Amino acid sequence: MLSLFPIKTFPPVFDPTPFPKPTLYTYGPGWRNQLLSFDPDCLKWQAYLTFCRVDFGLYNCNEPLASPSGKLPFLAMPTGETLYDEQITFWLRKNETEKKLAEDSEDAEATAFISLAETKLRTALLFSFFLEPRNMSEATGPKYFGHYAKPIDAIIQHRKKNAIIQRMLAKRALLVADEVSIRDRALGLILATRKPKAFSNMHRIIRHIHVYRLTVSRADIYFPIKVYQDAADALLSFSTKLGDEQYFFGSR
Repeated sequence: MLSLFPIKTFPPVFDPTPFPKPTLYTYGPGWRNQLLSFDPDCLKWQAYLTFCRVDFGLYNCNEPLASPSGKLPFLAMPTGETLYDEQITFWLRKNETEKKLAEDSEDAEATAFISLAETKLRTALLFSFFLEPRNMSEATGPKYFGHYAKPIDAIIQHRKKNAIIQRMLAKRALLVADEVSIRDRALGLILATRKPKAFSNMHRIIRHIHVYRLTVSRADIYFPIKVYQDAADALLSFSTKLGDEQYFFGSR
């Protein structure tokens, strides 16, 4: 009996037309109605796809829940498949369009600079976007949440701000954990090489490391001078590396 159902299958009322080429769903338009997105993540993928010489389209979505990952951007393929984050990287690698550096040493150095950008520059950018009250009320808020009805816009804005704070705290904790690990190894080296009579000041070193472990706090995230100084130092490192070249590591 059940095998007879459905008795008749009707064609879909609306069958979306497949995209003729990969299309990146982003926040947009940009700050001055430009094609470049105002969102750092969207802008990153726009730039990377361009550097990889991918012919792709843009669609200003502004709704992260439209993405399978719950955040923008994502890449809609002509096949109907949707890609995001590392899936895009894998697709580029599979199609041999991902840019590769000539030397392994350059690859390692590039990884270090990417980490610097993610931990220092990105933190300052997020702080400026979401934790500076004037920026949030006059620029960031209207761009990200202005298309929602009230009071939904305020609720989503509050949730986004809390998510940003948690992300910044997590990155800060990882950085401090790495530095503490280095200090612990250094202390172990000292303890292994010093003579017993030289241990009189060891309690001071141990106390110093213990205090350093406790420096991860929410107050650090709300200290703009520290956040922006770290970003300025990172920019100086990038500037020194770039020098007079147009691109890092010599070519596009």
